[in-house]
Amino acid sequence: MARAPELVLTGWMDSDAELLAQPRSALDAALAGSGRSLREWRLNRVEASGGGRLMGFDVDLDLEGGGTETALVFLDTGERPVDTDRVRLLQRPEGGPPVRAWVYPQDPYLPALPAATVPEAAAVLLARLGAPLPGTPALEVLSYRPGKRAVVRVAEGGRDRGYLKIVQPELASHIAALHEAFLGAGVPVPRVLAWSRDGLLLLEALPGAPAASVIDRVCGSDAFIDELDGLRRLVERVPWVEAARPGAVERRDWYRDALCEALPARAARVEAVFARLERSLARHPEPAPTTVHRDLHLDQVLVDRDHPDRIVGLIDIDTAGLGDPRSDTGGLLAHLAVLAHWHRDHDRAEAESAVRLGEAILARSATRGRSHPCSRRTCSRTP
Repeated sequence: MARAPELVLTGWMDSDAELLAQPRSALDAALAGSGRSLREWRLNRVEASGGGRLMGFDVDLDLEGGGTETALVFLDTGERPVDTDRVRLLQRPEGGPPVRAWVYPQDPYLPALPAATVPEAAAVLLARLGAPLPGTPALEVLSYRPGKRAVVRVAEGGRDRGYLKIVQPELASHIAALHEAFLGAGVPVPRVLAWSRDGLLLLEALPGAPAASVIDRVCGSDAFIDELDGLRRLVERVPWVEAARPGAVERRDWYRDALCEALPARAARVEAVFARLERSLARHPEPAPTTVHRDLHLDQVLVDRDHPDRIVGLIDIDTAGLGDPRSDTGGLLAHLAVLAHWHRDHDRAEAESAVRLGEAILARSATRGRSHPCSRRTCSRTP
């Protein structure tokens, strides 16, 4: 693949904030020579990326030969290692690390993504993985974290055939090994049907529905809490020696600084909250590590559709490993608190269900000494 030319940007300052506020020049440069010109843009997302920011923009484009189309353009100011042949480098006017630009799905950190999102190309990929289909698959991108991962549902002949997970190439073998270890310990995670070193894994489709979709049916169920406890005990017994991906508590300094930057008027309150967190952590020494999921929430837990108090699956174990055995409870409670806050103005019943379930989980965890000190008041009722 020929390297895209480097372009020098004009019309914006060096800071990420200025680039975010005035992206026109960078977006124009990212699209230069493509036969498409920028008409309008809308901010889609902003994420942390290797000491910088990854900014995504939904753009409306005019085509050189007539007509229009939409696209998703990313500008990355971070300094993670990347194959520069896969990005357009935009030089800053005053020097410094260049901005990396690309148009979805040409994600430079996920080289398997472009083929995994085109039906004909995905069919070839599946055949190479040893899982050919009789027809052309129907694809649905379920999630996409730029530079990190994507999940694509694969259907053919009216049936789900599995899920393609696209990750950074160096993580594929690690994730495949995690799935094997979890399955060996009796944890109901998907089997890895095939994987490749360019960052592609084919996972089996598990039965069941996300517990989040039936929260109103499980929020008052002691049987569901029993199932959650049993699931976490299974996870704790998975034989694993590598550390889990750093979680919110381990990265609390980053979150504090990011919140202060995003909410300068509330910086004093943010500092006070984090100071209280530090005091709580100091009073509760971390126990011996066990295997943890690290990103446990109700969308990761699959339940029987007819009997939702029965857990039938656990997904997205990419971040699992050794860690604080209380962290999964803390993460689960934090997600429930956000869910309650999110729904409180437009779906009071859903919000109340999240609060009830959070209180039940916290009460059960407190009796067994499993709750994280940072989660003590996480699921208190929102005003």
